[in-house]
Amino acid sequence: MFRPTLIILGLAILIGGCKMPTEEPPAQLEEFISKEGKFKVKFPGKPEVKQQDVKEQAGGKVVQVKLLMYTKTYANESYMIAVAELPIAVDPTAIETRLLLEASRDGAIARSKSTLESSKSVLLQGRYQGMELLAKGPTDGPPGSALRGRVYLVGKRQYQTLVVGTAAATQDARANEFLDSFQVTD
Repeated sequence: MFRPTLIILGLAILIGGCKMPTEEPPAQLEEFISKEGKFKVKFPGKPEVKQQDVKEQAGGKVVQVKLLMYTKTYANESYMIAVAELPIAVDPTAIETRLLLEASRDGAIARSKSTLESSKSVLLQGRYQGMELLAKGPTDGPPGSALRGRVYLVGKRQYQTLVVGTAAATQDARANEFLDSFQVTD
């Protein structure tokens, strides 16, 4: 079975630990629609879009996973959506989906050297399983840094929504609106 490890989460934490722009995010979030990523979300400004091919382990083999990353970085926080087409043969069952989400969470925490504060099951649009997580860290990052994110599995596609920055920034109204506004469009 393919066990994604949320590679992107580690990248988001690196973004959070790097020198960030000094500008502050706008008060109003704007709807952003990705036809290629098949989602819409309210972003605080137009995100930078990158595509990356990443190697992952799947059943003892190394496979290429295409990742689409949408990021917007400010002085105290970064916002990110990552989309990965998973190399799985069929749509996973509810139990397999739960196991994939847990493996993603655990791998992300381990890779990012973060400390998991909490995680809970969530539903996207009333039907797609997901998991929300809150973490401190990374241990080698800036003091007081945190991340809050949600991971969803929609068929063979994994979506990750993340806010990385100060603990306050990951819990404020803007972070809530960003995370709550995410929807798949296909």
